[in-house]
Amino acid sequence: DDFANDQMQLVGDIHQPLHVENVQKGGNGIQVLFNGAHVNLHHVWDTSIAEKLVGGYGLPLAQEWAKSLTLAITENEYKSLASSWLDGINLADPVSTSLAWAEETNKFVCTAVLPTGVEGVQDKELNGTYYEIAAPIVKMQVAKAGYRLAKWLDLIVQGQVEKPEL
Repeated sequence: DDFANDQMQLVGDIHQPLHVENVQKGGNGIQVLFNGAHVNLHHVWDTSIAEKLVGGYGLPLAQEWAKSLTLAITENEYKSLASSWLDGINLADPVSTSLAWAEETNKFVCTAVLPTGVEGVQDKELNGTYYEIAAPIVKMQVAKAGYRLAKWLDLIVQGQVEKPEL
């Protein structure tokens, strides 16, 4: 149904730093270059970095990335972090859960998205050092979003809605 689809999209989108930031309409008003192409900063974080990470665009590449991220969570670099990604998840209080995730994501705006302000990226090529710093964050945030979404759906299916205390 539409409500479930909206919830799934929110869980995914809330992990992209420019989806929880209003500087220049979430980066849409900040023109940059990526691999010589004129794009906006939002596009770089939504698409360009991920596509460069996985080698392009397409379902087979997305499926392979999903497998890779799953292994990163279950066996490799995110294994020790994954359980903390679920801290505070509460199906009965989706507002508090989503606000906590948004606040966590928003911290990347200052540390990675715009560490030197808009002037530091405006009309600049971002396919160098900027990409090298941003790519691991994009990878982790996509992994985190998928992991949290899976848990969120598990909670829905299991009907484990905690009753708020009155």
